[in-house]
Amino acid sequence: MGSDVELGRSAFCVSNGLANEAQHKMRRAASGELTWSMIMGLGSIEEQLEGLRYLHERGRESGVIMDRGLVIPNMRTGIPRSLRNRVPRGTSFVLDGPEDHVRIAQAVPIQPCFNDWHIGSPAAVENTVSALRAGCTYHGVLAQFVWNLPYCDDEVGNVAENVKAIGIVAAKRGEMMIVDSYMDDGMPSQFMDNASLVGYARLERYVVEDLCGARYATGFGGLMSDLPSKVAVWLALHDVLRADHPPLSYLYGNTIDPSEEHIVGNLGIVGAEMLVLAAAEKRYRTGISLLPVPATEKIQVPTREEIAEAHAVARTAAARADEVLPMLDFTEIERLRSLLVVKGLEFFNNILSGLKAGGVDVGDPLQVLLAVRRIGAARLEALYHPGERDPGQLNGIVPFLRTELTQRSLGRRDAEIRAIRSEGLGDAIRGSRWVIGSADSHSFGVFVLGEVLREFGAHVVDGGVDLSPERMLALAREHQGARIAVSAHNGQCLGWGMRLVDLARERGEEYDVFMGGRLNGMLPGEVAPADVSTLLEELDIAACATVRDLATRLAVGRCPQPPACG
Repeated sequence: MGSDVELGRSAFCVSNGLANEAQHKMRRAASGELTWSMIMGLGSIEEQLEGLRYLHERGRESGVIMDRGLVIPNMRTGIPRSLRNRVPRGTSFVLDGPEDHVRIAQAVPIQPCFNDWHIGSPAAVENTVSALRAGCTYHGVLAQFVWNLPYCDDEVGNVAENVKAIGIVAAKRGEMMIVDSYMDDGMPSQFMDNASLVGYARLERYVVEDLCGARYATGFGGLMSDLPSKVAVWLALHDVLRADHPPLSYLYGNTIDPSEEHIVGNLGIVGAEMLVLAAAEKRYRTGISLLPVPATEKIQVPTREEIAEAHAVARTAAARADEVLPMLDFTEIERLRSLLVVKGLEFFNNILSGLKAGGVDVGDPLQVLLAVRRIGAARLEALYHPGERDPGQLNGIVPFLRTELTQRSLGRRDAEIRAIRSEGLGDAIRGSRWVIGSADSHSFGVFVLGEVLREFGAHVVDGGVDLSPERMLALAREHQGARIAVSAHNGQCLGWGMRLVDLARERGEEYDVFMGGRLNGMLPGEVAPADVSTLLEELDIAACATVRDLATRLAVGRCPQPPACG
């Protein structure tokens, strides 16, 4: 299939006289220059195209040129066409065939990277072929292959589609087509130790390069704020993935520190971080592209103006990188780098040995990916982590360099527990029964919810991530008398909630339903996501910003009303 695909050339490659993007990244790195990524997923294809034109023209005027753009479509893009209409609409557009890919690739000289919902999704083959024909060089977020997308229940078939898509990219190895991933999605985002993240990336490379013959690269960084740790992980990944092309595609800016209240101050985070990362790239010349985070990303889908603003701040800061570089001491970073390389490779080797001992053919990419998916992140780390064991630690392991999101989630959990205790709300939870889950791929909101509920004596069944309303209702039916709590972050909460309530009504079923997370969505006539908490309440779904809010609703008896509440 891959040999029959005719590669397109993007406007970026034509304009710059390039055969592929990797060539550009290598040239820039060799001369000590930086490359820059942005990420955008607006409400429609037309808005996306207008956004690209705006960013290109603004860049020409200001000198803030963007080399590449991560294209972030709606989750429906990753679902086979026959099932798409059943999925609630999110906050971005759907790529509906090769023409849409070509329009984006030809809009302006910004190299498109079709990441989300390509390789990694059940629609991997169709979307990867479209991306190749459009002139995209980096393909997919392979780490997303562990996600359970709504209504896509053929686990073996879904993983097989991804192996086929990797094979299609392998057919274009000589043209520098690359299978891409992102360590802040899927399984690696759930590890407790950054050494596990490094080892997992080596496992993905093993499947892609050693077993399938394709090139591999990955991005990372959105879930990291501590700069020494971030640079150490970056360099360790570069070491274990070393190749004849840049093995790291992009370095995402800090998404966990920005404030939801003090928006302007978030630009200070952008400037400080990008100055240090730019200095590190000038020292090590890995070919990674820097991706600054817009100030508003934590509260809404950033506009084209906000993307341009973040890049302007980042470039102003990065311009001082050569001055700052002699002032930076990399001694501790180099120590952490070496530790992560050694322990990461041990984790990788332990996984292969363990799978082989368990009867998995580790020379078969489908078997390896399927086994890893079925084991899951927590158990994979518990089984094969090379460090000491401690039953009191998450996943039972003692981390060499703990992941930040884990630490912050534990802190959020403890803060919620303290708040509930201080207000005497624990009795409202005690003895209650729950089925919980995420309407999308975000897992740590559900983690905090489940931990807090269990702390106060609730019985909790965790349905995991990417749950459909049908699956959630099936869990609730199986565990009669349980309330439902849903975490949602990708703009689909209103459509998801409407379907849940409608299905419950049709079936004559009644449940208490609570929803939290990022409760926004695209409303008719709006160009930006809006808060939909009031609309959820009108559906008799309790919109809760925190677990404490949920406990308060229980304590005062202000639960939702029928049809959701009996």
